[in-house]
Amino acid sequence: MNTRTILFTLLCICLVHKANAQCGTTGDTLVVETVDELLALSSCDSIRGSLYIHQWDISDLEPLANLSFIEEDFILSENISLLNIHDLSNLTWIGGSLRIETNFTLASLEGLEGLEYLGGNLILDGNITLETVAAFGGLTELHGDLIVTENHVLDDFSGLHNVESINGNVILNNLNLVLSDLTGLNSLTSIEGGLFVSLPALTTLSGLENLSYVMGDLELSNMDLLANVDELVSLMAVGGTLNIHHNSSLVNIDGIQSLESVGQNLAIHDNEALSMCCGVLPVLLENGVVGTVNISNNNTGCNGTEEIELACAEFIDDVANLELEFICNTSRREIRFRANDDAVYYLWSLSGAELASGVCKPFETTTISIPVSGLHGLSVHSGSDVIVRRFAVY
Repeated sequence: MNTRTILFTLLCICLVHKANAQCGTTGDTLVVETVDELLALSSCDSIRGSLYIHQWDISDLEPLANLSFIEEDFILSENISLLNIHDLSNLTWIGGSLRIETNFTLASLEGLEGLEYLGGNLILDGNITLETVAAFGGLTELHGDLIVTENHVLDDFSGLHNVESINGNVILNNLNLVLSDLTGLNSLTSIEGGLFVSLPALTTLSGLENLSYVMGDLELSNMDLLANVDELVSLMAVGGTLNIHHNSSLVNIDGIQSLESVGQNLAIHDNEALSMCCGVLPVLLENGVVGTVNISNNNTGCNGTEEIELACAEFIDDVANLELEFICNTSRREIRFRANDDAVYYLWSLSGAELASGVCKPFETTTISIPVSGLHGLSVHSGSDVIVRRFAVY
């Protein structure tokens, strides 16, 4: 082999090495604050440690076109001229968190479609022109938190359509001003942390139809347009506290009737239009709440277990095995009933006040005189079964 051939071979090796360079150091952060510092990364296909880009004059990330691997965190913050991130199309692996924060001219995340692994949190915060996250189709699991806050025009979650589980918290706050539903999270079945939703434009929980488990707290709060929680039909367990409060248009929570257990407290309060809470009856009647129960300051029909039982008599009949024969004689102001098993009965007024109680034997008729006029309720309990009858005397 002559000298010229040897030199050419060495040159090719050097070029290949340059085009496939490893940059950075594990545990350190490469900070990019100038265009020249960004250009210096043009030969990098992998970053050891973290990469932090914070530069006012950068409009695109073309020097990162070869980048496929970031060992730790990737942070794009306060790049006020950044128009797009198309050039990240080869990026497949981020070992830590992805933080995209306060990029005032970034409208989409197109360019991240190839991302297959994210080992930490996904944080989208303060990107006031970001309209869509339709770029994460390669992810089936998030290994940290999903935090989406203060993205004023974001109206779409479709890019997360393949994510089945999130191993941290999900936080969606009230400065995402136009997000009206959660479509795009349709594959999500479990959240290992908490779920916190407070979105002023949210009208439906569409997108959460397959969510079965929330291992931390679940909080729905301060949403004036949300009328129901019908899309939580698959929810079976909340490991922490279930807290639904200050949702002024919420009228029913029947959608959570599959709920079997609440690991801490159940709090449903200060929802001024909420009158139908039949959805929580199964977990209440089966003693599925480990901690305290606070159901108060809602509309009539959803203030305490007894009031819910009165409002949801037909619902309770659907889930009970107990049989009850019931007759109301309005002229004599009395009721007669008998059950097919040993049972305990309670007579309630519309306000939830207990008027009478007692024990009834199987197939023996019990007669009760009604002391006051108005709407009343009778609840008959046998084991875990409950039947409620509503009636009026005048």
